[in-house]
Amino acid sequence: MTNFVSTRSERIHTVSTTTSQPKKRVRTRLAMLRATIDLLGQEDGRVVRVEDVVSQVGMTRTTFYNHFDSREALIDTVAFELTHHFNSIILPFINLEKDAARRVAMATRYYLSHARADRKWAWAVVNVSLNSKVLFGEATHNDVTRNIVAGQADGTFRLQDLNAGRDMLMGTVLAAFLHILRAKPTSRYQSDMAMIILRGLGVPTRKAERIVAEPLPPLPAYSGPFSTVNAVDADE
Repeated sequence: MTNFVSTRSERIHTVSTTTSQPKKRVRTRLAMLRATIDLLGQEDGRVVRVEDVVSQVGMTRTTFYNHFDSREALIDTVAFELTHHFNSIILPFINLEKDAARRVAMATRYYLSHARADRKWAWAVVNVSLNSKVLFGEATHNDVTRNIVAGQADGTFRLQDLNAGRDMLMGTVLAAFLHILRAKPTSRYQSDMAMIILRGLGVPTRKAERIVAEPLPPLPAYSGPFSTVNAVDADE
């Protein structure tokens, strides 16, 4: 069984107040991350400049570059943080499943359900994905890759190309985010999208139907530093 996990190299982005960094420095960095997410968390927030961030926080460009080497470094960090904290809530439930198809379906439904519940978070994820190196940030990108590799190895996913499978999955979820944000999909939308993804990965129709019909375990309150809602709701 291969779980969704975060590697040591991915965790270096995480904002922590328990490190040896001075508390003021940590607070300043956190303020810049929050300001960036505020800007990205709008429908027209696709382009965020260093000037926009420092203006919103009330700091200088010099202060910004004391924390980030470039705008790209800021965007990569935000991409990681946006999904890392959410993943810390859902992965303990997802990783109880041995079947790769169930793990993918659960993750898809949880992500789309939270996009419904927290539009600011969803817009930030969409906009940062369009600005960063990979969709949904490095941590989620690597988690998805590992899970597809595991599904290929045990025959759950019938794919000839790992990259094609991963890109199909992540691109479909990103498109679903946009649909949720711009339309009013039915209550079955999350499960329907999970079904489409499983079939795209080569999961037989009957098995995929059984999986997406299973109820999602309820999640605890989402208390990450970048959350704008108090709880994560499952679909249906």
